[in-house]
Amino acid sequence: MRQKKKKKKKKKKKKKKKKKKKKKKKKKKKMDETGVKSNSLFEKVTARYSGTKEEDRAKFITDFANIIEEFWR
Repeated sequence: MRQKKKKKKKKKKKKKKKKKKKKKKKKKKKMDETGVKSNSLFEKVTARYSGTKEEDRAKFITDFANIIEEFWR
């Protein structure tokens, strides 16, 4: 009598789980002593001198330069 051939079992492929992307947290804008909510230095400085005369431009530039120097220390 003939022997029956054994059927090979197929291996099941494992499904890969998808990784969930983490959401980035937004930085909260802090109130400055100028009363401006912002993260950038430029916005803080410009808020101080918004609506000023042309005479105050020199003061604005020097203050902005000083703030940048403090930031890089």
